[in-house]
Amino acid sequence: MDVDYSAGLQLKGLAEFLDARSVTVGLVRGDDAVAGALHTYEVIGTGSRVLVFPRLEDGMSAYRADRPVKS
Repeated sequence: MDVDYSAGLQLKGLAEFLDARSVTVGLVRGDDAVAGALHTYEVIGTGSRVLVFPRLEDGMSAYRADRPVKS
């Protein structure tokens, strides 16, 4: 899997758009090559609201921790 230059720029723009609206995105079980490309295009990394989780359980735990249970 590869992310080409124009796709990388589009994804960076989308991440910035979502960040401006305080939206957090989670990438679960992402391919190392894709994660590397996303890091290169500054979609993920320091200060990014795009979070990377190695396992589905990790992503779900983070989601649940951010969403209190309504009674």
